[in-house]
Amino acid sequence: MMPESEDQPKRRVGRPTKRQKERVDRLVQVLRTGNTRRAACQFAGISETTLADWISNFPDFREMVERAESEAEVRNVAIVQKAAQERDVVTVKVKTVQTAEGPVTITEKTTKREMDWKAAAWWLGRRRPRDWGSTAGVVVGAKGGIDGDPADRDLADLLVDIAVKVSRVPPPAENAEEGAPASLADDEAPL
Repeated sequence: MMPESEDQPKRRVGRPTKRQKERVDRLVQVLRTGNTRRAACQFAGISETTLADWISNFPDFREMVERAESEAEVRNVAIVQKAAQERDVVTVKVKTVQTAEGPVTITEKTTKREMDWKAAAWWLGRRRPRDWGSTAGVVVGAKGGIDGDPADRDLADLLVDIAVKVSRVPPPAENAEEGAPASLADDEAPL
């Protein structure tokens, strides 16, 4: 093999990089619209591991990703906050009434001030999930394994204990029906 001269460019060994401007631009563009990193990776044709490597190894790229995600967050929080603000809601009712002279159309217009409390609750639940988030959805239950193996019951009890500690769900009532989810024990209504 002949040694490379200084006039010839050095050849890179290995596979060409996927970190090309067009791919990076596609990835950052969809992050800026509010997509998840997983969706952005699929859209750009790279793996999540590759994205993590690029973020770790290229500070300029990490900054681009963080800026794009921040832009999406700020824009979407502004939309939610705007929805939660008090605003005028106009309701128009149109009636047709039969009179001696013929049908008469009556239009009734009302304006009232409203705010969308659901938008504010949604924002609080995501911004401070420990304080405002829903604890619904954590359901742990078991009736035992094949032939009611006691080891399965011990595991189910352990899982319930962990779920209670992690999600701050009250422990199941002692008199709850066998196999009923703790959140629906006694006469509690589902959330």
